This record gives sequence, structure tokens and C-alpha cells, in this order.
Amino acid sequence: MKQYIHYFRFFLIVIAVLLFVFLGLRLLVKNEEFIRMNDQTLTTERVFDYADKLSDEEENALRELIKETERKIGCDIVLVTENKSLKEQADKDRGYEAYIEDYIMIYADNFYDNQIFGFDKPYGDGAIFVDNWFREADGYQYYWFSTSGKVMDRYSNEMIEHMNQVILDGLSVSPYQAYENYVKQLGKDMSAGALSGLSIPSYIIVLVALLITAIYTAVFLIQNNGRKTTVATTYVNGGKPNLNQVQDIFLTKHITTRVIETSSGGGRQGGGGGHISSGGHSHGGGGGRR
Repeated sequence: MKQYIHYFRFFLIVIAVLLFVFLGLRLLVKNEEFIRMNDQTLTTERVFDYADKLSDEEENALRELIKETERKIGCDIVLVTENKSLKEQADKDRGYEAYIEDYIMIYADNFYDNQIFGFDKPYGDGAIFVDNWFREADGYQYYWFSTSGKVMDRYSNEMIEHMNQVILDGLSVSPYQAYENYVKQLGKDMSAGALSGLSIPSYIIVLVALLITAIYTAVFLIQNNGRKTTVATTYVNGGKPNLNQVQDIFLTKHITTRVIETSSGGGRQGGGGGHISSGGHSHGGGGGRR
């Protein structure tokens, strides 16, 4: 066992250095928090329960959770519940008859813009989830997760779909559980690419750690290279190795193919690509119906 440890000591040291640097940088920033820079937002409210799906205690609990999470990720987090048709407002905002699937998206984007949300600046970093409990003309209830600023940059189609699924999973328990899931998942997703308030991407920390490790490795190899007293042929009879010739002879081949079946289905699920709201601001996001 000691021989194996001695043989792999160099690699163990490299791993230790990498972990030390990574954890050290995490400790440097873990207690930092973002400072809100946008003072033009028209309200400090973040929970707009127009559908009356939450108790007073649940609303207050969500407000506290949102407040804490906003400081950690530097993004506004807004929640809206509705229980009315959004057709009239969507048509008015668009200036023409909108598609029924777009009502909720138009509403979410404009709600965010009209209140001038954005943690870093007006219409900047943040997200809003709108859940409409009203059944539109097609019999469905629609929901939409709208993103802006760095939240829009962060979220891929897959992440948006996962967010909406997490919310729907919570909805099977209670509206409060669904909306709590939204806030927590957003906090988790936006923290995944940054250590904390300083918003240093994890890949930067890994690169720094690798750079330090590479420097250490180079120094180690240079020092040990001068200590070598033997070469590959030092203990070979006559100084020349005797190599046995081995050949692989290709005889034939056999190829088997098969078709992989694919399928798709389910309700509409938007996502990913950015678009311009009625107010002229960029948003991303996605949603669906139930």
C-alpha cells in the first residue's frame, strides 16, 4: 500500500492543490451579497396574488424568501397569480388579435416592464412567474416564466422546461408549494454559475486552480528531470531493446443497423429564445398550459 501511495503521491498533491484553491476562493466570496442598484422600480412588492390562492402567512413567507434570495443572486424575483382572461389586454398591447398561447407571455413581459423591475438597472436582471387560473377559450390554464438580463442569458430551453416542471410538481401539493419551488429553483439555478454575490463564474475559479496546478506541475517536473540517472535502455542487454513484432490482420466486417423510435407530445412548452416586449425590452422564458 505504501508503494502505491508513494507512486501516486504527485497526483494526490495536484488534486489537493486544486481543491485547496477552489475551496479557498469559495470562502473568500461566500458571505458577499449583491447591492440593488435600480432605484426606479415603482414598487417594493414582489408577490401579487390577484387570484387569492395564498393565505396572508404564505404571502409573507414568500416575500421573506424572495428578499433573501434576491440578495444572494442579484435578481428581482416577481410572482403574479391571476384569474381572468388575458385576451383583451394582450390584443390591446399588441395592437392586433394575439394568439391565445401568447396572452400569458405578453402579460408577464409587460407586467415586469410596467413596474420597471430589474435588480441592476431598469428592465434589467430578474424573472417573473405568472400563473393564470382562468381557463381561456380553449379550456386551458396558462402559466409563463419570463426572464430578463442575466437570468435570460443563464437559462437554456432545458432549464426553462425544468423550472416549469418543478413548479407544476409543487402545484400538485399546493399553490404555495409551487411558488416556493419557483423561488428556490431560481436561486439554485442562478447560484450554479456563480459562487455568490461577487458573481464569479465557477469556470473562472476552476481555470485559476488549474493554472496554479499547472505551474506547480511544471516546477515539479523540471526539478525531477535533473535527478534522472537512468534512461529507458539503461538495463537492456546491449543497450538495444528487442521488440517482438505483433500484427492485427483484418479479415472481415459485419454491420448491424436499427431504427430508434422517437415521440413527442404534451402541452405547449415555450422557451429559450429572446423576444422584444410591447415596451421594447428584451425577455426570454417559456411556459405552458394545464
